Amino acid sequence: MPITHPLVDQLAAGFAAQPELEAELFNPGAKEEAIAAFKAEIELDLPDSFYAWHNGSRPGEMIEHGQELLSLEGILATKKSWDDLERANSFKRWHPGTWWNLAWVPFIEMGGWFIKVIDTKGCFEGRPGQIISFDYKSESGRHMEHASLR
Repeated sequence: MPITHPLVDQLAAGFAAQPELEAELFNPGAKEEAIAAFKAEIELDLPDSFYAWHNGSRPGEMIEHGQELLSLEGILATKKSWDDLERANSFKRWHPGTWWNLAWVPFIEMGGWFIKVIDTKGCFEGRPGQIISFDYKSESGRHMEHASLR
């Protein structure tokens, strides 16, 4: 199934016009062994299309408005840090799972504070697979941005 996220579609159209940009902006796709290891560690259901594209932006390369596509390694590191905070009850002021949710998988980051996540649970009365924008500096900074990565 092809990726249909609007940002991916926009980038794909740009690459069709300037194919050299793709190699400049992104790491090559992850190898099957890396994908298998990632799936085993993440233990969440992600669409196969999630793995079909690239393994993150090249260091220092931004894809849109300062946003960087995380590598599989970057996803695991970012997710672990937020999951650890959630498990440590660091966000006890809020209802569990509403500041950060263990079912979220970060895949785009901007400056370490604004993240786009794939919601594998369907939080905020949404459905699994939705894309949520997460701004940790803002209590109202969690909202569904796209219905699906698919």
